[in-house]
Amino acid sequence: MSQGPFAEYPSSYTPRGEINFAVISEGFNIVTSNLGPFVVGGLLAIGLQYAVSIPFSFLMMAMIGPPTVNPNDPSEAFSYLGKEIPFIVVQNLLAVIVTAPVFVSLTYMGLKAGRRQPISFNDLSFGFTRFFKSIATYILMMLGVLFGVLACIVGSYWVGGRLMLSLTAMVDTDCSPTEALSKSWALTAPFMWIGMLFYFVVGICSVLGVLACCVGFLVSFPLMYICPALVYRDLADPRSTPTYSQPPTTPADLMG
Repeated sequence: MSQGPFAEYPSSYTPRGEINFAVISEGFNIVTSNLGPFVVGGLLAIGLQYAVSIPFSFLMMAMIGPPTVNPNDPSEAFSYLGKEIPFIVVQNLLAVIVTAPVFVSLTYMGLKAGRRQPISFNDLSFGFTRFFKSIATYILMMLGVLFGVLACIVGSYWVGGRLMLSLTAMVDTDCSPTEALSKSWALTAPFMWIGMLFYFVVGICSVLGVLACCVGFLVSFPLMYICPALVYRDLADPRSTPTYSQPPTTPADLMG
């Protein structure tokens, strides 16, 4: 396995060795202390998303026309949906392709800040230097979450909690996408239930900025990538020692 970008840097923090919700406030402090790069990163992700969705919407309208609603013939709605689905799938796939490198860059910045290293606007290019790895890792991670949705909604958060460290593992060790998913799965194994809750809470926190006239979303949105990076920092460091005498594996264990 090739060395990641942090191999040469000494660690200047004490890893927690567990999934700790304190990283959410730490992540918020990282964003507010480095507003420029993170806000630009958020704007870049949103801009790339719209750069794909707007042309695709016009293309879809031109090719299949606007939706028609006939309350006396529901089959028309299903027929239109059948035509619409391929466009939606391709649009979402292209959106992932153009935005995944930005998400990886935000992860990289979060890990750097968590390891007490300065970050800059130049760090926003990191994900694009690993373009194909970024896309492949992100798609595999999202497919895992989608598989969890097919099991049940709760399952999506459980799988998401197990795979949430995948991007950071790829960033830190420059490993393959499948190795990144395996590493995340292994690191979160002793904390699978609290990891599920953490993934859910971070997801909520990352969209709370919408309540602040949507502008706050640019501040809260990066938390979805910074917080897992901080958890990875706390679990993957070789000095990490879990604070539990035995790893918790059930909700009863977490309740003490």
